[in-house]
Amino acid sequence: MKNIIIYLIVLTSFACAKKETTKEVVVGIWQKSPVMASGWVQSYTFFPDGKFIYRKSQGDQLDRELSSEGIFKISNDTLTLETQLLVKLEGGQIVNGPFDDKVIEGAKETQTLIKPATIEKFFLPKIELDENFQKLKMEIGETTFWKFRDNPNEYE
Repeated sequence: MKNIIIYLIVLTSFACAKKETTKEVVVGIWQKSPVMASGWVQSYTFFPDGKFIYRKSQGDQLDRELSSEGIFKISNDTLTLETQLLVKLEGGQIVNGPFDDKVIEGAKETQTLIKPATIEKFFLPKIELDENFQKLKMEIGETTFWKFRDNPNEYE
């Protein structure tokens, strides 16, 4: 009897540490780092209506590609991203920044529709609680992302 109780406790703990990968659990802001630095690093924002935004790191001042947008679907442990829009900087010049770095100045932000849309599919195992950081984490491709916000509108 004692062994059965221990088995049930272990089984319950394991079940609570993993969450089914559903659209409701995925909705929010997921970042490539478990801690917040001076700005966001690569992140995915998933919205309840099926829209997603992938943003590049705010710290990379020379990357002309800023973000991409599209729709996402989750089905049978597969995350499908259909990228429909690319946001990037055009023009401008590279100048010295305020912190002995280089930045792009005078560039114009442009949006380009992607036709046909780019479709990527990722196996999405169950989302787990990262005990060290007390945040949910999931793998997209070979990259780990941690959930920072449940509300996707809180990206700053």
